[in-house]
Amino acid sequence: MESSQEATLKICATYGSKEWANYLLREGIKVLQDWDREPGSRVLEVLSKIELLESEGYWWQAKVLRNWLHFYWHHLRPEGSTPEGEGGASK
Repeated sequence: MESSQEATLKICATYGSKEWANYLLREGIKVLQDWDREPGSRVLEVLSKIELLESEGYWWQAKVLRNWLHFYWHHLRPEGSTPEGEGGASK
């Protein structure tokens, strides 16, 4: 078992660096795959990571994380919501 100091060293990256952006991307994907957490909290966390990546200019990492969010959306969407293209009310 690793100590918390070793764990901290593994994730240490300068805020706003490419390593930091890639770390956020990896962690965002892990969040989406964490079936023990509530779906709403997972969506909120990933959306905040996407927004942070975009605000720091890491559009590629934000785009990839958004694609992962769409990939897992059928597991995360609120009950009763209709996926795009599957009916629903038209105006």
